[in-house]
Amino acid sequence: MKTKHTKGPWTIEDKAAGRRVVKGDKSIVIIESWTTEPDARLIAAAPALLEALKDIEAELDRRIRARELGATWTSLQVRASRAIALAESV
Repeated sequence: MKTKHTKGPWTIEDKAAGRRVVKGDKSIVIIESWTTEPDARLIAAAPALLEALKDIEAELDRRIRARELGATWTSLQVRASRAIALAESV
């Protein structure tokens, strides 16, 4: 599936009115002033987290198909696939 979101890395800018998550000069999201720094960091980390999860899911899929991993890993692979689908759904 082709990525439709703005590729990372995203960074956080603090402004008087609140925080912005940005990619270069482009605002990804404007965060209200009440949003905590940890929330802003999580939003900014989203592209890197998604790419890491895709890599993990692909490796789990490969090893499950090769019968190197069992049922416990299959459930984790399914959870990863669902999370990726949520992030990439239109």
